[in-house]
Amino acid sequence: MTFAASRTAIEVMSGADTLIGVLLGQRRTTSLSTASPKRSMTRRAEQRVRSAEAKAAKEAEDVEELEADLEEEFAEITEAWRQKAESIEALEIGLEKTDIQVDAPILVWVPVE
Repeated sequence: MTFAASRTAIEVMSGADTLIGVLLGQRRTTSLSTASPKRSMTRRAEQRVRSAEAKAAKEAEDVEELEADLEEEFAEITEAWRQKAESIEALEIGLEKTDIQVDAPILVWVPVE
């Protein structure tokens, strides 16, 4: 049960209790005025619920919009890199004996304490 629904149930029960008490002569008619603050509390609770629902709906719309933007940008990036990948050409490089050069090895001794 939501907060607003529970406030409405309390208001209805209080109003019914007050009305029965007045009709049976157990309460004075001034007790009807106690229902007014409860109704005001119920209205405020309902307003808070509506406000929260509206805010949640707006946030959900914002999330959907961001997801759409992200998806669009992802598609653009993917397409750009796909085009770059397609433009790559394989180049075969052959090795020859003249391409390799070995210098004379040198030995260095560094004393360590």
